[in-house]
Amino acid sequence: MKQQQGFTLIELIVVIVILGILAATALPKFSNLTIDARIAKMNGLAASLKGAASMAHGQSLAELMNMSSTVTLENGTQVDMQYYYPSASGITTAIENTGGSYASAVNPATVAGEWDFYPDAGRTNCVVRYFASSGVQVAASGLAVPLIDDTAITGATTVGGVANPLVAIGNCT
Repeated sequence: MKQQQGFTLIELIVVIVILGILAATALPKFSNLTIDARIAKMNGLAASLKGAASMAHGQSLAELMNMSSTVTLENGTQVDMQYYYPSASGITTAIENTGGSYASAVNPATVAGEWDFYPDAGRTNCVVRYFASSGVQVAASGLAVPLIDDTAITGATTVGGVANPLVAIGNCT
């Protein structure tokens, strides 16, 4: 008599249950990847804004320009300046020069001197804001620098404050 080899119905059910448990524990890990990618994209944008502002600022100082001149970067890009830093509209030109296209939507805010950068259209809570230099002297060393407000992605209550990742995740979902 020939014996048949194979899986019993109980063995198959046990394997399916084990696979279901593994899938249920792994799914939340993979579902947060989109949020993590969006937060990383916005952190890159904030760093790019800081770099673009520094680059244009350095160019204006190196050429001994007036505080509201237009700076021409090495690739011919012209950046409008305000108090030796990119103006609110000039920062978009300066950031394009860094080679990054981080924001799918760049909108001028209602506050003068502010531009908002969003990772995805319709996600207005996950935003990096650029406030142009006000020209107000904050120390004996010089004028106020532009403010790059990334509290929505760091979750900190103040710029440079202690990060709260749960707030960032909530903002960027």
